[in-house]
Amino acid sequence: KASQYLLRALPICEQLHDETAIVTVLANLGEVYLNRGKTNAPLLDSSLFYLKKGLKISKNSVDITTTYVLNNLGRVYAEKHNYDLAISYEKQSVEIASNLNAKQDMGKSLLYLADAYLGKGDIDMALRSYQQAEKLLLEVHSVEELVFTYKGLTQAWVKKGNFNKVFTYQTLYTDYKDSLYNI
Repeated sequence: KASQYLLRALPICEQLHDETAIVTVLANLGEVYLNRGKTNAPLLDSSLFYLKKGLKISKNSVDITTTYVLNNLGRVYAEKHNYDLAISYEKQSVEIASNLNAKQDMGKSLLYLADAYLGKGDIDMALRSYQQAEKLLLEVHSVEELVFTYKGLTQAWVKKGNFNKVFTYQTLYTDYKDSLYNI
């Protein structure tokens, strides 16, 4: 249903010539198809279509919506196991969020960057990025992203074979997840 409403909203935003709204709708469409594409790979191409269109428009005036588009592009390419391209998009997102001093968006971008490094098998870079994300996300109290950060840190430390760290981050993951979902 979400895609139906977004597809109805898109021409309205285009008639209003509201580039931020257009990019937001395109990014949301990209994310809907990304999430559905995890179980239906051809939908990832639909996601790419909307996200690339959004990126092209967002280049006219780089703002926080640009990071949203770049994050989702990185996530799609990570799903497609094209980790180098995923990393490239996530790095661009980190840079823009940093320039805008948008700590939560920078934390989220670092989280997705770390996920791409982890997928690629570059555990040291994944750990570095997760730790940077953790610092920012703790600062802005972003519990949902911290859940995923701690999950990633747990997975990365498993791959490094440091089970003391695995226990630490698995405990944090469980605690934050429980605080989020067991209200």
